[in-house]
Amino acid sequence: MKYDRLDEQDRYYEYTLNDGTTVLRYQLISMIKKSIGDDKKTVPQIAKELDADKQIIYNLVRYLCTKRVLGSKKMQRHSLYFVHENECLLAKLFYPPEMVDSFKIKGRKTYRG
Repeated sequence: MKYDRLDEQDRYYEYTLNDGTTVLRYQLISMIKKSIGDDKKTVPQIAKELDADKQIIYNLVRYLCTKRVLGSKKMQRHSLYFVHENECLLAKLFYPPEMVDSFKIKGRKTYRG
């Protein structure tokens, strides 16, 4: 039995929007992230904006929350979801150039064995 790579497994997840178009999982995830942007939105707001079923959006949002791509804040009726600024701590540490300038080498030690 041959298994597919993880990035190729998204072709098995097809979602149909209310207007009849079918999109793949990674396409719908990028649409959700663009829809939220810098704001905080609930699942019904996202579903209305993307013209999709609420249950499909809810399942994908919960999947993204478990993968730490989205964050959530509990409210009375619906949870508010937002995109994390940096998905990886190493990317946050290594990519901004102003962060590299803040490190200074105070001294070096050499050991001979």
